[in-house]
Amino acid sequence: MRLSICRATIEICDNEIFLKSKCSGCRQCLKQCPAARHMNESPQSIMSCGCISCGKCLDACPFHTIDYRDDTLSFIEDLKKGEKISLLVAPAVLRHFSSPEKLFGFLKLLGVESIHNVILYADIAIWAYVEQLRRNPGTGFIASPCAAIIRYIQLHKPMLLKHVMPVYSPMQCTAIFLKKYAQAKGKLAFLSPCIAKRTEMRSIGCSTVSYNITIGRLKKYIMDHSIDIERHFASGFDDLKSGDGVTLGLYGGVSESIAAHIPSLSYTKVCGANKAYDFLEKYATSSQNGVQLPDMSEVYNCEDPCDGGPGCGKLCPKPDTEKKSSNDKPNTIGYATKYSLSKKVFAEFDMSLDIADFLADYSSAY
Repeated sequence: MRLSICRATIEICDNEIFLKSKCSGCRQCLKQCPAARHMNESPQSIMSCGCISCGKCLDACPFHTIDYRDDTLSFIEDLKKGEKISLLVAPAVLRHFSSPEKLFGFLKLLGVESIHNVILYADIAIWAYVEQLRRNPGTGFIASPCAAIIRYIQLHKPMLLKHVMPVYSPMQCTAIFLKKYAQAKGKLAFLSPCIAKRTEMRSIGCSTVSYNITIGRLKKYIMDHSIDIERHFASGFDDLKSGDGVTLGLYGGVSESIAAHIPSLSYTKVCGANKAYDFLEKYATSSQNGVQLPDMSEVYNCEDPCDGGPGCGKLCPKPDTEKKSSNDKPNTIGYATKYSLSKKVFAEFDMSLDIADFLADYSSAY
């Protein structure tokens, strides 16, 4: 089930960022736009062919003429029509809703078949990362979870494609596992903090995820329709055993999860648009000049990776600051226990999964 990025699907993909009213021509958005580094053109021309869906222009526009597309309304309409849809949930959701379990109950009432915790299946992505690092020493990899960063490399820094970790994002690994190994039926949707995830879905030739539902747009739908989430029944996740959330769920980051298994490698992490794109510029120069690169570089468009994505909206206040979701994993267990748990899960993956199913051929687009 190995999927590859298809150039044709990238070119015909509808744009996530668009003008909802006439542009004033002030060009304030271009001061924040990573693509404007390489395209001395108008906002409209960048949106048509160079946009990476990072969302930085949304706040930069003083007239609020820029908006983004997601699939929240089409997802809800399709549920009402009886479409069978299961929902993948990003970890950020647990931070952005005061009662995640009651939100899930509301979504089940709308017709969602099952709800799945992406943090559990992130174990698969980290397992594949570890294997790629072991098989390709000295390559210098850039992590692949951030859809805006990958899009930037594809469109504006294709010389770095050879450095992109050839592993699908946790979202896609979740979808692939559910479709192939858990035999999930119907369509899949992703409840997401990220505008660019829609681009990621549509840039894969045989996309396994059909809807990008941004957290902010779902909040707006709930508010616009005066829905009281607290009145709904509580519902948890419906996951079959896949991983146990023993990588990102316990270590808290990609590099930290990998370093437990390969401590001898060098790791770096860069977050936020004000740092990430400068880092990639320098990375490209270093790569071309034969300078030694970090073994693993995490690069994120957002300051608070994923949890603070441009599709989130404002955080909902927790009714009880001490309350934890029943789905939360404790993160206070010792290092040795974390390593033992993740090593055991990786050994199970070695026996039960085909790693080729989770490898992405990003370079085939160029």
